[in-house]
Amino acid sequence: MKREQLGSIVFQTETVMKGLIAFGESKHAAKETFKKEYSGDKNIDKFMASFAKTDGIHAITTFKDYLRVAIDTAKFARENFGIKDIKNLTAEHIQSFLQSKIDEKVSKSTFNLNKSALEKFSTALERKFEKKFDFEIKNMSFQGKENLKTKERAGYHPYSNTSALINQIKNMNVPETYKVAIELTAVTGLRLHKSLSAGIKVNPNGILTTQSKGGRQKEMIVSPALHNKIANLAGNKGVFKLSKQDYNNILSELKLAAKATGQSYEACHGFRHSFFLQKSAELQKEGMSLKDSWNKVSKEELDHNRFVKNYTRG
Repeated sequence: MKREQLGSIVFQTETVMKGLIAFGESKHAAKETFKKEYSGDKNIDKFMASFAKTDGIHAITTFKDYLRVAIDTAKFARENFGIKDIKNLTAEHIQSFLQSKIDEKVSKSTFNLNKSALEKFSTALERKFEKKFDFEIKNMSFQGKENLKTKERAGYHPYSNTSALINQIKNMNVPETYKVAIELTAVTGLRLHKSLSAGIKVNPNGILTTQSKGGRQKEMIVSPALHNKIANLAGNKGVFKLSKQDYNNILSELKLAAKATGQSYEACHGFRHSFFLQKSAELQKEGMSLKDSWNKVSKEELDHNRFVKNYTRG
């Protein structure tokens, strides 16, 4: 093979990582199966860490990101430590690679992506070679880590006025499908990209269902008016579905609408953020504690496994 010799460290890494591919398989179903057999610490963080060590990679984009990091790490080990066989990778090589990322002053999110990818790389190695590869990443210490900057991106903050944004979109020369998709996102906290590609099903009982994080099913009850709009757009198949290009177009229209209403552009995730703050505030007015309201909305409304602190940002 001219691109990479069969024995090259890059080829080895690609081969090992492909053993984790679980495209098209439900992560939620895999988690439920693991839960039935799990007998370890019931703490949610410990449980999720144990599950992650056994689970494959379900999303193509995540696989590409993790594969890139694994290859970069293997190359780093070859160039700096003379490693030619990935079976010989140790915690020292991994820590040195991660330290190099800090020295490059990558963002905090990029550094965390590298850590997650290498945790998965160790799982891939264990599957391939049937022996322990514990890189002890969680116990590693790094110089200068505290200086890593948080790279803000669209969705880092909530929209300041979602009603104004929706009204602006309604008055723009925008396809009805886009207007409905944006309104649905705002009132349900939906992960729009994932849901639109999977499809939003209109059920006879008036409930909308779609695929959420980890392959689990999400049920939504919306106003009769919005439900009717979605049902009309769903047509005879009863499924409202848009393409990736539609999603990109929606983001472009949102950017224009945000500017027109004097708000920072926060993509579709800004709606989830706003939805979290609104719902938790409503629960607190009903007598629920701040912490309990955050937990309830994170898990039951936004489909996370735990409370997500990032949503509390203003």
